[in-house]
Amino acid sequence: MTRSGTLAALLPYLVYLAIALRCSIVDIRTRAVPTVPLRAGVILLYLSLLAAATAVPEQVPSWRITSAALGGMVLTLAYLLLGGMNRGALGGGDVRFALPTGTVLGFTGWTAVVAGGLAGFILGAFGVLLLSCGRGMRRLFASARGRELRRTRSTASIHLPFVPFMSLGAIAMMIATIWISPDSLAVRAA
Repeated sequence: MTRSGTLAALLPYLVYLAIALRCSIVDIRTRAVPTVPLRAGVILLYLSLLAAATAVPEQVPSWRITSAALGGMVLTLAYLLLGGMNRGALGGGDVRFALPTGTVLGFTGWTAVVAGGLAGFILGAFGVLLLSCGRGMRRLFASARGRELRRTRSTASIHLPFVPFMSLGAIAMMIATIWISPDSLAVRAA
């Protein structure tokens, strides 16, 4: 495969990295996922999938494009159901961000969709655990010094931005797929 063919095959992953970086930074700062950049990113992601399929059809068959579209829909529906079952656990922005995440994971393969979707939750759980331990240690040291740490709204519950964890889980699955089975991606040299 030529250098331009390799770039075309990697283009959907690069577009996803750009979307993930932008949305993660905004989510960390504001606890909200930006709608307009996310929509533009999803459009660019689908255009990059079509470009990859057109540029290197032998490496990106049509079933991978179909798998990408279905992966986006399945992961979005799963997050929508999870968000509906437990109000406040997943915000609307997290559910919207599942579309590009599921799309790029679907382009990689169905194992990546399932594992990448779960990896975001596992990484998020570790983040909550670390933050909880940090707050527990703060309470412990405050009580050891004879001070009482009041329970306020900021210490009552933990709300983390979830998009960075979704992004890291998806990126980890993409890297793992490349590492374990480079033939499953359209990045091998001719």
